[in-house]
Amino acid sequence: YSGTFAKYRVFESNTWRSAVYAQHRNAADIDINFFDTVINGYYNVENFPPNFDVDPNFQDYYLYMGRMTQRKGVDIASQACEAAGVKLIMAGSGDYIPKYGQYIGEVKAEDRARLFAGAIATFTPTIYQEPFCNVHIKSMAVGTPVISTNFGIFTETIQDGFNGYKCDTLKDFIKATADVRSLDPKAIA
Repeated sequence: YSGTFAKYRVFESNTWRSAVYAQHRNAADIDINFFDTVINGYYNVENFPPNFDVDPNFQDYYLYMGRMTQRKGVDIASQACEAAGVKLIMAGSGDYIPKYGQYIGEVKAEDRARLFAGAIATFTPTIYQEPFCNVHIKSMAVGTPVISTNFGIFTETIQDGFNGYKCDTLKDFIKATADVRSLDPKAIA
């Protein structure tokens, strides 16, 4: 991730390219190579088809899917959902489990699309400079909005009020749990 040495470089996002170049001692003196490129994360579209048959009246949970670690923001998802009084399902590997929310463990690849589609929204509140987050892209692919932090890749992929919300404070995250309900799944997908 950090520190590059190759003449030709591939980055996961423009945000990550900027972050890596900024690590140089005199970042303002570093020229960007025109042959550097960005190749975003990807997924097999056949595995994450849009699902518009889900009745919004039966969507009763918010989802956190990712590594069960504080750096990925699972505490933020837990605190926001507890404060909003809504159900949170947490899925992923690791042994850090917040007190609030239902932890279901790791989810098989073939079951992830259904879990995303059944959620009101997916939380991706990473607290570090996220180079790319495949979870949020897969969530949006099925039509489920995302609630994230306001930096890293999310500044490139999330448009507030269209496919999710980028948040700066716990109050923002709590408000977003209500606001995402008005977003259009077809437009998101």
